[in-house]
Amino acid sequence: MRVFSQSSQTVATRLVSLVIISVLCLQLYASFLSRLTVMRQIPLLGRMYSVAIWPFLDHPMFRLARYPGDRLDRHYLFGILEDSTEVPIPAGDIPYWQFRVLLNRVAEGDSEKLAEFVERWQRQHQRRLQGLRLENHPLVFTGSAIEEGPREIVSDVSLAVPTEPRP
Repeated sequence: MRVFSQSSQTVATRLVSLVIISVLCLQLYASFLSRLTVMRQIPLLGRMYSVAIWPFLDHPMFRLARYPGDRLDRHYLFGILEDSTEVPIPAGDIPYWQFRVLLNRVAEGDSEKLAEFVERWQRQHQRRLQGLRLENHPLVFTGSAIEEGPREIVSDVSLAVPTEPRP
């Protein structure tokens, strides 16, 4: 039993083909021809996008070229225990998007927003955190190689947490 007639299937196929060809043409324009146009920035959803390449080339793989001296920031989070020992808090301990939110909160330096994470970490590891440190260990593109750049402390947050982790 046929639900659609032969002519409606032909129209649907042609419509889908037209959409695909349109998207490919826009991708071609964004990839090659947009370099010839003036690049303006527009605010969209709190970020800046290039008008000429926005919906297609915002993926990191397609962004602008890297030049000697450019840095790739790599952020690492460390917990500071009561005895001033630093312990790494790897990104794999919590889901990626939660880790990114956590890094932003540490960078802001607001210990109140970090309380939930700190309590959870202390319960899980049975150790008490006295602070958190966010460090940047950048990679620097030299033109012929990628080298480690100087390490920087982005933020150092002192925590006011309960003396004992909850069981």
